[in-house]
Amino acid sequence: MSMLLLVISSLFVGLGATSPRAVDKEAQATADAMVSRFVDSWNRADGMAYGENYWPDAELVDPTGAIVNGKTASVQEHIDLWNGIFKGSRVTGKVRTIRMLGVNYMIVDFDVQVFGIGELPCSGLPGPDSAQPPEKH
Repeated sequence: MSMLLLVISSLFVGLGATSPRAVDKEAQATADAMVSRFVDSWNRADGMAYGENYWPDAELVDPTGAIVNGKTASVQEHIDLWNGIFKGSRVTGKVRTIRMLGVNYMIVDFDVQVFGIGELPCSGLPGPDSAQPPEKH
């Protein structure tokens, strides 16, 4: 069964200090590169590379709504999902917004669409045309 899943994610990204105008271009390039790495790691089902998107104390809301705590557990959750219902799934991603936190850090919100999901993990999840809860990276 093919299914579309929409997830809005937030990531903190470090950014070197530069002039305000350059920060805008650099921030966009940094955010786009991070989303590209996220998408690439998912599409290769590469847990190690996927884990680079998480801070050590990250939280993840899994497809059943359970909260997974920590980078290591979040990576393992995805490895398990890639061996299960997400096996062979593909994602696309696009930066939605960037919020600068001073000149050195930013929050990046991005949309992710997941295609090619197998059966749903439980009957309590919305149908294929519904948005899922956000992930917090």
